[in-house]
Amino acid sequence: MITEVADKPQRASNLALAAVGNLVSQAEAAEEAKKRAEEVTRLARQAQAMEAMADLKKMIGRLFSEIEASSESVKREKLAV
Repeated sequence: MITEVADKPQRASNLALAAVGNLVSQAEAAEEAKKRAEEVTRLARQAQAMEAMADLKKMIGRLFSEIEASSESVKREKLAV
């Protein structure tokens, strides 16, 4: 039965409909691929921003630690004099 359908010539309207369906399918696939690529890019940028914020917090922590250490040593020096 399936071979009978497959062996019959296709109508031009059916071929046109299949071609349009194929084009729509390709356009949808391209749009989905574009959305996935944009999401991957967004997530990568978000990860970079989070990493940069973590690095900045570490630098600020080290800076204040150095300031506190320096300040305490200055206080000790003044008391010793």
